[in-house]
Amino acid sequence: MKKYLLLLFSVLIVNQISSQCSYNIFPQYIKITAAQTITAQNTYYWVCENVVLTVDSSQAGTFFLEQNSKIIFAKASMSCDAVFAKSSCTVINTSPGCVAITGNASNVTVQNTGSGSAAIGFTCPTMSYVYNGVSGPCLGITGINKISLKENGIQIYPNPVSKNLQIKSSENKTINNLLILDIVGRIVLEQKENCDQINVQDLENGIYQLIITSEDKKHSVKFIKQ
Repeated sequence: MKKYLLLLFSVLIVNQISSQCSYNIFPQYIKITAAQTITAQNTYYWVCENVVLTVDSSQAGTFFLEQNSKIIFAKASMSCDAVFAKSSCTVINTSPGCVAITGNASNVTVQNTGSGSAAIGFTCPTMSYVYNGVSGPCLGITGINKISLKENGIQIYPNPVSKNLQIKSSENKTINNLLILDIVGRIVLEQKENCDQINVQDLENGIYQLIITSEDKKHSVKFIKQ
């Protein structure tokens, strides 16, 4: 119990530093790009999308999960671990150890079948990461970059964005409507005029979907507000 409380306290300290549920990812983090079983050390791990990571044993590791990934703490794992989970992630604890999770209970699955504990200790409505000089497959579908993103004939920039998101049709067609959905599919912003840009400054940090209606077509582009 003491270990769990200490770990939970450390997670809360991290959240105080990043009060908007946006966390830093650094190049020195160990990148997990494919399904594997590891013995985790007291260090930081970055788990790519759609990857299943099994932690056979651990010395208080910290794990940042991209969307749709799964982490399993096996029976041999005795220590306390911290997990930061994006949407559609699964955290399974079959061990005697404890797992403190930062995420959203509505889109993160937590299963505890061991004698230890696993619980969401800090709720983030939307989890997002800030990538500090990193690159590679873990960036995946979220499309993190500092330059233009082209998808379905639509160019948006910058991405990530903090204030004004610029939209341009590569086919030079008129953009009639902009609709922004949050990570659970709720409409958070709509714009029907002057659709060459949209101000997202008031949105919470996180991943969003931009639905663009351009004459007779609809396009879907993901972007990150930071």
